[in-house]
Amino acid sequence: MSFDVIVVGGGPAGLSCALECSHSGTSTLLIEKDEIGRAKKSWEVFPQVIFDFGLEDCVANWTKRDRYIVPSHSTVDLSLRRCVVDQAKFSQIMYERGLFSLWDRTLVLEAKRKEGKVTLNTSQGKVETSLVVDASGFPAFISHSLAHRLPHTFGHLSYGVMIDENVGCFGIDDETCLHIDFALNTRFGLRPTELWVYPFSSSLLDVGIGHHLLKRDTRALGLSSSTAYDVARGRLLPLLQAEIKHHFGVEIRKGKREYYGVGKSSCDSFPCDDNLLVIGEASGLIQPNYNYGFDPCLTYGRIAGKVASEAVKEGDTSRRRLKAYKDEVKRNEILSHTTFSLGREALLALCALWGTEAMEGTVGALKKINLSQGEEKVSKMIGEKKLTFGEKLDFAILVLVEEIASLGFKPPHFSQVIKYLRSRFF
Repeated sequence: MSFDVIVVGGGPAGLSCALECSHSGTSTLLIEKDEIGRAKKSWEVFPQVIFDFGLEDCVANWTKRDRYIVPSHSTVDLSLRRCVVDQAKFSQIMYERGLFSLWDRTLVLEAKRKEGKVTLNTSQGKVETSLVVDASGFPAFISHSLAHRLPHTFGHLSYGVMIDENVGCFGIDDETCLHIDFALNTRFGLRPTELWVYPFSSSLLDVGIGHHLLKRDTRALGLSSSTAYDVARGRLLPLLQAEIKHHFGVEIRKGKREYYGVGKSSCDSFPCDDNLLVIGEASGLIQPNYNYGFDPCLTYGRIAGKVASEAVKEGDTSRRRLKAYKDEVKRNEILSHTTFSLGREALLALCALWGTEAMEGTVGALKKINLSQGEEKVSKMIGEKKLTFGEKLDFAILVLVEEIASLGFKPPHFSQVIKYLRSRFF
């Protein structure tokens, strides 16, 4: 059996890629190890990407604000329109829209490349293609099997679970997403980045915790591509339980709908090879530490699908031809990792350093730049320049930090943030 394109991995990037390929008239197979429509997690995303892809039906909840509790224990409420996306609904909707074949609950056991073809040995049998798209997540099994060596530096671990609990126990309502940002050293020894509570409804919540990894952590925890998920499961559930009980007095138990995430700290500088494209978390082209995985996975997946279909139709799936994917991703960058990391670090440093004493001025500045209205505000200030949604968000962050700086507050990193952002637009 053979297909023009085989996509391995049924996350947002893989589904988006398979959908685009199939709608371009390319025979496409999607292979996913789990059952489509039985996913266990959620994403908090900006509405714009939902509207762009027509995914309103997969939104479990529309929220109006983000609440941040920072290391100084100060609280910042941002009026920010977001969507809590149900991954199970999303996966089912994307599959129903596609014209691709699906092998879910299927494992890829081996991948071999010979004479311009890739053969996959799966739990359902062998299948052949001229182009395989690796959207298999952090382990990037297909890429490594085909001797395309990717950066394997661990950037973060995450653990989450769906719980039946009233939002009031966490001091929020069902229109508020809660984030607790940690200082580097907590009393529990590890270095969690953030704890989150996303309300599916007033009584069903997605609660999770993310953990930045330093090089010494990788060594100390004995991390490898084969052990990472076990480490996430074993280390982060107790940490989540301890932090939730410490902050809110709520007991978190292991649930049926739990999930684990492993991410890289660096991107693949060349996410393609002969007969191979690498997308999503497999290539490191997303930033899950800052909640920006869903948006770029959808957009980059669509780009990969377009490039893959064109390459197959031209009969050229060489590394040189597939480089068009990298070029298109650069032209359509959703969000600069450096920009958002620095901008968010600067904002949290501001709150952590000043504490409650200066929070009134800080919150006043934040209220002036309401990111939920950012597109209209940015379009007026930029003029006729055509910007991607990510560039508009970058510009909104620039306006935000300059507004805070204009109040006389200049914590660490503000100069780097402003300099970097200004270089993108002026």
